[in-house]
Amino acid sequence: MIHTIVGMRGRGKTSLAAEIMASQKRDQIFVYDYMAEFREFQIDGYLEVTLNSVPFEQFSNDVWERSRIGISTLVVLDEIGAYGKIGSQDHPCINHFYTLGRHKDIDLIGISQRFYTLPPTCRSQTDIFHVFQITELRDRQYLKGLVSAQVLETIIRLRQFEYINLNL
Repeated sequence: MIHTIVGMRGRGKTSLAAEIMASQKRDQIFVYDYMAEFREFQIDGYLEVTLNSVPFEQFSNDVWERSRIGISTLVVLDEIGAYGKIGSQDHPCINHFYTLGRHKDIDLIGISQRFYTLPPTCRSQTDIFHVFQITELRDRQYLKGLVSAQVLETIIRLRQFEYINLNL
């Protein structure tokens, strides 16, 4: 399953990602920790946290080599908007994870502050969006074409740690 968590800074995205990680039985979890917020969750031999000082390509290759059918893998990509695109194109490793990861039992959690900066492959392949408060104009315009005015108003008014689930 592919989850994407989106919302403004400080609303609870990391906490929700941690809840999802803890609630699922996995053989291995890999986190690309862009803002160094997941270090406290590391568990040797089970949950590995890689800081962004390691190139994303290296992280991706390592996860891919260590994953295979029969080993349930969860990959958490924090602040995916910061490295998920190269110019106007999706990063090739993002495409690889999102379109081919299921062939190696890889599920994903992508985390971003903005819908607008999510790589298109991430937006199109996500099974469920967990949406925290969003107020930025471009993100509201994007969502306006996908959800009702009532749902958009709910998203704008969410408080800290409140979110809604959307299947877009």
